[in-house]
This record gives sequence, structure tokens and C-alpha cells, in this order.
Amino acid sequence: MNEQPMNQAAAAITEHAYKKLITACQQAYPDEACGVLVQDARNGPLITDVIPIQNASPHRQRHFSFDPAEWIEVYYRIQKNRQTIVGMYHSHPATAAKPSPADLRGALPMDGCSYWIVSLTELNNPSLSCYQISTRNGLIPLMLAKIRV
Repeated sequence: MNEQPMNQAAAAITEHAYKKLITACQQAYPDEACGVLVQDARNGPLITDVIPIQNASPHRQRHFSFDPAEWIEVYYRIQKNRQTIVGMYHSHPATAAKPSPADLRGALPMDGCSYWIVSLTELNNPSLSCYQISTRNGLIPLMLAKIRV
């Protein structure tokens, strides 16, 4: 039996980070974009930056895979800047912002982190879904809050 949260959990992102996320996905089109979402310790549980990572998948229009060298460089830069990875994202250039079976299999086991999918079926009017990663319950839908800072 799956346990469902009593209240719908939410993910909060600054307007600047949100715009950076959408732009990174649009610029990668028609390939899938991917990267990480980070927070600065001074801002609490608020996503303050989006860091794109090159998609190294041989089938970039349908799958994503972090470029290993870039992923290592980004990880250490985040640590050096005293930031925290709180999520990951990728885009769906031709499908809805819903996790595919491949997404469910490939989600990193980062319990408590968020997992964001940007759909570009309408390139100039993208849609977004975000989920909480739970090693026990899979991906749990989150409400999105954009915050002006």
C-alpha cells in the first residue's frame, strides 16, 4: 500500500531560476535538456539557481544522461559555492510533462529531492510538472510556487 502525503507538498523557485530553467530547455530543443536545481543556504528551501548539464545520451531527442565530466565539475562547483542540490530537471521536447517509464527507471535515488519535467510540445508556451523523489513511493506530485525575490 502506498502512503500518500496528508497535504500536497510544494516546490518553491525564484522567478529568475524559473526563467533560467525554461530558457535552458528551449535552447536545447529539439534535444532533451537536463541539469540540477540548487539552493543557497541563505535562502532556505527555495530553488535559487538552475545549472544545465550537457546531455550525453546518444539519443538526445528521447533520453537524457548527464555528461560525466561536466556533472563532476558542476557538483564540485556547487560544493565550493556552499550551495545544495535540491533537484534535477530534464525536458520532453515532444511529449507531456509527465514521467515516462524511462524517467521512473532513471531517476537518481535522491530521496527528498525534486524532479522537474518541462514539456516543449508548445515551444513558446512550455508546461512544467514537478515531483518529489521518494525511494519508497516513486515520484510524488508537487505544487509549484514561483517567488519573486
